[in-house]
Amino acid sequence: MVTNAKASSSSSSIDQAGKLPKKPKPMDPKAHNLFKDCTHAPYSPPLHPGWCAINVEVKTNSVEEKRRLQRQRKEPLLAAKYMLPPPGLFLRDSLPDEHFSALFAQYNHIFPALVYCITSQHSNASALSYQEWRDVLFLARQRGTEEGQLTTHRQEALAKTAASLRDALSSGGVQFEPICPTPAGGFALPSLEEGRDAIWCLFELMFCFELIMLDNHFQDTSDLPDADKEAAAQEDQYAQILDLFPEAQIITADASRVHEGLCSMEWAPRAERLEKLRRIMAVWRVEKPTILKAPIGTRESPQGLAQKRDLTLLYAQTFYDTFERPTILPRAWWT
Repeated sequence: MVTNAKASSSSSSIDQAGKLPKKPKPMDPKAHNLFKDCTHAPYSPPLHPGWCAINVEVKTNSVEEKRRLQRQRKEPLLAAKYMLPPPGLFLRDSLPDEHFSALFAQYNHIFPALVYCITSQHSNASALSYQEWRDVLFLARQRGTEEGQLTTHRQEALAKTAASLRDALSSGGVQFEPICPTPAGGFALPSLEEGRDAIWCLFELMFCFELIMLDNHFQDTSDLPDADKEAAAQEDQYAQILDLFPEAQIITADASRVHEGLCSMEWAPRAERLEKLRRIMAVWRVEKPTILKAPIGTRESPQGLAQKRDLTLLYAQTFYDTFERPTILPRAWWT
């Protein structure tokens, strides 16, 4: 759990050198914010009981993180960017209705183009940072704002965002207008059903993309003799990842099949998906607990529950150690 270790001795105790022991360094408040979960927001899918405590148990002061901080001086932080809008943008409970409605309309407007970016070999689109996605999703609202209310710097930044998005989405001969047209009566809030379905699917897709990203980083193909066999191994691993999800597709998430996936409330279907996740992670170049070397049984048992916890925590910890941010976890459905 992300907490500070308490000092083992009182303030009056003195070590053999006659010095007071050092006080533990307080946790940076920003580290806590990274793990904040807005589950009370109206469109936020509920956390599954088996996944809800995973991110908050991630250790932020691990050896791997210290090594990552050393590497960061030389290498850019790869996963500070996202191929789809981070779900957190939609889950701010303080977001005014008019802002959320414009943001949601813009997301629906660009989603088909995002599918194109991810799946087409002609696309030259790149991942965007959290702030860049925020700018993209607020383009529709900002266009309806009088220019006098925006600073020159802000106008230039939004114009640059729109131009970059238009260029990326218009590659390969596909023309696309990046800003959602404003209806005469303004943007309307999505229905509860529409909003929940869209945000749940976004969580599911983001989990899929982040798993692929982490798998690409840790997949071990060093013992393969040639490039063709390495490519075949990567293709097979990619197929295993798709098979982890009920839809078996990279850009399709079906909320009606949540009972078949990793967040099923029934142990047997959830265990089947967890076993597939274990097999995917089994070839990663990371240290794995001994308990994960045995298959996860389809019958609920103390050992199976322990395996599930170790597996999901290992995934979350590995992601954080690699990319310095919490992973986006799959979500359950409302009951």
